[in-house]
Amino acid sequence: MKFKNNLTKIYLTLGIWVVLVAAMFVYGFKIVESSNTEAQAKLSSLSGEMEALKAERDSFNNAKKDLDTLSQKDLQPDNFFSQDVTLVNEVKFFENLSNKLGVKMNLSGPSGTVKSAPLAKSASGVIIYVPYNISIAGTFDQVVEFAQVLEHLPFATQTLGFSMGSISGNQVNATFVGNFYLRR
Repeated sequence: MKFKNNLTKIYLTLGIWVVLVAAMFVYGFKIVESSNTEAQAKLSSLSGEMEALKAERDSFNNAKKDLDTLSQKDLQPDNFFSQDVTLVNEVKFFENLSNKLGVKMNLSGPSGTVKSAPLAKSASGVIIYVPYNISIAGTFDQVVEFAQVLEHLPFATQTLGFSMGSISGNQVNATFVGNFYLRR
């Protein structure tokens, strides 16, 4: 009898083991697989970020090498945009103003470089001027507010001419002609 009892115990143990193995195949491995898939996706995204950071680092190192090479040349990088930047800031001011007031603006006229710009009258060769035309379109109130801001600009400019006309409905267009004054 003992033999049958031990044999029954072995069969019972094997049956429980088979049930556990089957449960692992049915449920356990799916749970492990989903966690592995998540980990693999995260690892893949981190790998992409690492590649982007490596590319940025390489770009930065190449830029440093280029600046070192340029520093040994006759024309220094600091002199590329020396005084032209002030005109860029003035143009940005007009663009920001037109965006703030909601008018459509077209700026034309500025061209050339500081060296090719004409000297201002009665200047000792230090002040130059750059002619410009600004055309704006908007409501009458928007155009008037734009003109009022032109009277109190934070930089030196001169308005030489102004004209306004009706487009349609309550829309008007205006044209301002003037000069930017810059230090050479």
